[in-house]
Amino acid sequence: MTGCSAALKNDLPPASTERLDLSVDISAACEKLDKEVPHPVIRPGDDSDTIILTYAAALEVANATIGADRECKQDLRARYKAAQLAGKEKQ
Repeated sequence: MTGCSAALKNDLPPASTERLDLSVDISAACEKLDKEVPHPVIRPGDDSDTIILTYAAALEVANATIGADRECKQDLRARYKAAQLAGKEKQ
């Protein structure tokens, strides 16, 4: 198990005999950020400096996308937690 699935496994609460209500409306907002960054186009005759700068620019875009996705998911978790706490207060 690698990546997100490994992180999720380590982040899950211990198993419980309580029945959990897992019916939630998960926003697709974060998925809109999950776009693959295409490999830069390298043309015959491009010099090494051009190639390095092209890949560096693609890496900047990829890192910005990852950062925005991370912030989106953190915001979603905070909103669900706030809604969960508000629901418990009403009970």
